[in-house]
Amino acid sequence: MTDTNLAKLFIVINIDDCFADKYLTFRCMKDKEYLKRIAANIKKIRKEKGIRQVDLAYSCGFEKQNMQRIESAKTSPTLKTLLRISEALEVDIRDLIVSNIE
Repeated sequence: MTDTNLAKLFIVINIDDCFADKYLTFRCMKDKEYLKRIAANIKKIRKEKGIRQVDLAYSCGFEKQNMQRIESAKTSPTLKTLLRISEALEVDIRDLIVSNIE
């Protein structure tokens, strides 16, 4: 499966927080809901860690404008991009996808 196909898979799936029970439940999400959730999670984690947006972008190897578009839910990050962000924030990628933010 290519990175693009994996990213498309994440667009239509909401992974509920069931990892501790060693199973996943899925339900469909609209694209914009998915993007808003990812954006909110990235921004929340970044701020909790006291990292500036420009510094996170630099750590991920892309421009500040790209991070701005991701955090404002104006672009759909690929799986590879989400992996870079999770590594730079030192969190599991699931923390970017699964949310307690409502």
